[in-house]
Amino acid sequence: MWRHDLQCLERAERARVLSGPAPVVAIVGPEGAGKTTLLAAWAHDRTEARWFDPGQVDPPAGTVLLADEADNLSAEDWKLLMAAAASVPRVRIRVAARSVSVLPDEWSAEIMSPYFDKNEVALCLQALASAADPRTVFALTGGHPASVIEMARSGATAPRQLAAALSSGTTAQLPAALADLAFPDHLSKQVVIALGHDVDVIDEMERAGWGGWIRGTRPMLFSLTPRHRASTKRGAPIPAARRRELHRRAAETLLAEGANFPALVEALHADRLDLADAALKRAGLPLLTAHGYELLLLLEPIPALRLRHHPALAMALALAYNARERTRLKAIEMVGIALAGARLGSRSPADRALMRTVESVGLRITGTADGGLRAARAAARMLAELPVEDREGLGSLEPDLHTHIAISLLYGGAADEAATEFEHAWSVHARAGVQLQVIGGRAIISALDGRMTDAGTRTAEAGSRSWPPEFIDGYAGSLLRIAQAIEAVERFDFVSARERIHAVWPHAETIEHWSLLIHVRALVDIGTGDAEAGLERFREMRARRSARRGATAATQRRLDVTDNLLALATGDLMAASSLRPTARDRSDVVLAAARVALLTGDYERAARLVARCEVHTPIDRLTRATLEMMLARRLGREDAALAAGRRARALVDSFGVRSPLLFVPRQDRDLLGASGLSDVPVVLQRDRVSPLPLTAREKVVLRELIATPSAHTIAAQLQVSVNTVKSQRRSLYRKLGATSREEAVAAAIAHGVLDA
Repeated sequence: MWRHDLQCLERAERARVLSGPAPVVAIVGPEGAGKTTLLAAWAHDRTEARWFDPGQVDPPAGTVLLADEADNLSAEDWKLLMAAAASVPRVRIRVAARSVSVLPDEWSAEIMSPYFDKNEVALCLQALASAADPRTVFALTGGHPASVIEMARSGATAPRQLAAALSSGTTAQLPAALADLAFPDHLSKQVVIALGHDVDVIDEMERAGWGGWIRGTRPMLFSLTPRHRASTKRGAPIPAARRRELHRRAAETLLAEGANFPALVEALHADRLDLADAALKRAGLPLLTAHGYELLLLLEPIPALRLRHHPALAMALALAYNARERTRLKAIEMVGIALAGARLGSRSPADRALMRTVESVGLRITGTADGGLRAARAAARMLAELPVEDREGLGSLEPDLHTHIAISLLYGGAADEAATEFEHAWSVHARAGVQLQVIGGRAIISALDGRMTDAGTRTAEAGSRSWPPEFIDGYAGSLLRIAQAIEAVERFDFVSARERIHAVWPHAETIEHWSLLIHVRALVDIGTGDAEAGLERFREMRARRSARRGATAATQRRLDVTDNLLALATGDLMAASSLRPTARDRSDVVLAAARVALLTGDYERAARLVARCEVHTPIDRLTRATLEMMLARRLGREDAALAAGRRARALVDSFGVRSPLLFVPRQDRDLLGASGLSDVPVVLQRDRVSPLPLTAREKVVLRELIATPSAHTIAAQLQVSVNTVKSQRRSLYRKLGATSREEAVAAAIAHGVLDA
């Protein structure tokens, strides 16, 4: 029996609630939800648990009374239960029922759903050796346990086969008079009325165990069990045209009630792409995050030529494709279809702003073209120019648009413009999830700039409020968590930084902020002396995520700098030397290259790079000051080195930014002043590599190579022949594993042969 299959799953969260102090817990669900199985599995081997027996009216203190099929209890039975709850010390009651309406009005019960969550669906399929995709099964069943098990046992894997397995494996049908209620996936009271039925029929279906209310929805939505719905559809002699009409009525009613995703589902079942398009636009981009896989199942069968006339739907399908590595080429193709469609026909100004925002999201997430930077700038301009009446028409969608424009600008390298868009989003009334994204976005921009006081203000603001766990450790809170991790890194509190990273690391494979996440994790690995493992982890994650979901040019250059820092921390100066700045690079890239030049003894190039670099953010100003400090000392200008050290220390004290100090060698830290910096880890160490057996003459040639690449000049300086210099240089290169002068100098410093 399927109940035996359920007992093999450990349902820790449900067990925690049942074991908790709540006086009354009610497990509420329809037929096949596993209420009795869940209650019995929890009560097994619990000496304090006993099944309710009307003949046992005096349970001892501390008893947990269990009442199964509570819908069938008599009025007298309820009186006995209520009397026990009122008179026996510490008694707790746990009941299983089809409807919450059977509970006494005076009871304040904690309601629990016995349905599987997504992880439990996956575990159930695994336990039954099913190869079906857990996401598909969850989308088709909603986690209804009996339906999940029925699909698992069928051996089917394709969505249509799985759906067919439900309709063929059960006889649980609605009465013929109610058959048309089986076609909409979700019912509201208004939908029931729109389909020609009395609203009381929903309560009747709940009491019969044919379905249940979905908690936390507005309006309240009722869903039949997948088995009742599938079996009724199979046996109902309703023509296809009538079925489409039922879905259309449901879609229009749900859309009017603000139930956007259910409305979109019904619109697609009705083959009304115009209604689906309207529902998607009204719901906005969060719908893609919450229901991406369900959208994939619904939209994939639609011909591409039809989707071209509904670019919002085409972009939604593109983003759903992009979430899976094997369909990423389809994602890029669908982005093209969406963009082509967006340029067809005339649209309202609000629609054009929406489509440009969606375009920027699509290009950003798929990593195509410029990553959506131009589209984001165009969308920001369109929103700023919208007349008041059009802006009001956007309603609750406006803060979503500003937020996603800001994220596209951030990853496009336009952080200042991103900050402005986050501010616009904050100024418009937004849902809690959007507010959390905005706080995190403002915090991450400040943190990446090194304005740690400002970043701390932002994160403290978030910390002063209460957020649902699925928000704070999910997509909505990911930018905030990363900003908090950067804060901790700048304090050199790497334990706290790792905790913040681990909170969102489970999403690293799917979240679009993966590049920031692995950047901050790399800083933690550097600070904790785990750079070697960190470098391997970083490169593996970067290669995998870049192949699956492209990154903007600005993001790739940020990751190049991260790779450079990890290579330096491992002592691999040759790998670090591979970073070559271009005229279009940002200051952090140029400064990273200057640091390598300095550490490899190419002081002329280091000075040239530092001089050409315009810096604006505190973190870049501190990096530049530390490089000027070290360079001045190596050139024998101690007063200039001390002055640069004072500038660096002032930036540390003013902004709280300190991470660039990790790459100041121990012998130069006296220039920063002694107080308050004793906790800065030593990263650039020489004891990680073994010394090389160079001859005294090879060391002399090596030092001459720092000044000039010319064998003739070195020969003249050392008063030997050019051939002798070339021979000694070949021997030197061989021992250093180098093929060029730059590689030889880098390797020599890495091995401690030369003092940087």
